[in-house]
Amino acid sequence: MSEIIHKGLCRETFHYQMAYLQDFINKYPDKPKFSLTWMSYLAHNDQNALYHTDDYFYNFFNDNKEKFNNSFVLVMGDHGNRFGWLRKTSVGEIEDNNPFLFLSVPASLRRNTTYTDTLKQNAKKLMTHYDIYATLTEITNPSNPRTPEPLIKGSSLFHSLPQPRTCDRLRIPFEYCICKAKKQTLPKNNSIGIPGAKIMVARMNFNLQESSETAECRPLTLDLKSSITVDEFEEKGNVKVYQVTYSTLPGGGQFWGYLTQLSSNGTLNILSEKFPRLNAYGPQSGCASKAKFASYCFCKNLLKQQPSTTSIPKTSKKQPSKFSTTILPKKL
Repeated sequence: MSEIIHKGLCRETFHYQMAYLQDFINKYPDKPKFSLTWMSYLAHNDQNALYHTDDYFYNFFNDNKEKFNNSFVLVMGDHGNRFGWLRKTSVGEIEDNNPFLFLSVPASLRRNTTYTDTLKQNAKKLMTHYDIYATLTEITNPSNPRTPEPLIKGSSLFHSLPQPRTCDRLRIPFEYCICKAKKQTLPKNNSIGIPGAKIMVARMNFNLQESSETAECRPLTLDLKSSITVDEFEEKGNVKVYQVTYSTLPGGGQFWGYLTQLSSNGTLNILSEKFPRLNAYGPQSGCASKAKFASYCFCKNLLKQQPSTTSIPKTSKKQPSKFSTTILPKKL
């Protein structure tokens, strides 16, 4: 979309969004207003791409300083870096599930030490976008809301956050939890990697087949020539949890996900709702770019361009019976 609309223009896409925002601010100087400006392309594919906009955004905030002195300003992201060399580091793993959040409050509230102390304390605690929604709801507090009793799953950041703040209590799926658990990497000849990765690939193929949006995607196979890494988490109760990182063909997609294993029968079960991808996939998934599972997709029309000696087996549209989804005990 960016190439179609902005191809050949001198300005970047964010210039048009910011110009619209500036007009919106200027046109209604005496009216309470709310704006959500979401810039997708500015640094999506390169974490170093922000530096060249430093002067632009400095001037924007400096020119609107008086207006923002009476405003709540949030700068945030939806996620951290999800692919590339940085994502493969321990810092990158944390950043993936811990997007940036910056909050500036009106100048009149900055002098209230009780208020600012609460914000500083909450900044060090686990929070979710549900909490952001609850905070925005408190800021607006309309006298005649369209939804009289909105469903609030989070807590406003302007008050002491209720405890305990664990991932299960805050509705954070296990694979996106940033609470660090002890784990160790198993030897390469472990008994979990290959069978675990195979049932994950089977789940991926099922996800691709069940949606019409991914009808033009090729079935996937496990790349046995690429490394399969298995991390075992510290055992809690009678449930073992493993993180498996693997690659698929065609396309060389790199994925990871979680498995559980009950000590009673040793059966491996899938814990992850979706398997995050560790490398870029845009050029491979053009036929399903807006699909929920676009990151899995390797379009059929690209296969002719990819030399491969691996045969792609036909898969049934029925869900394989060898895997299931497991809900862990909350204490884990």
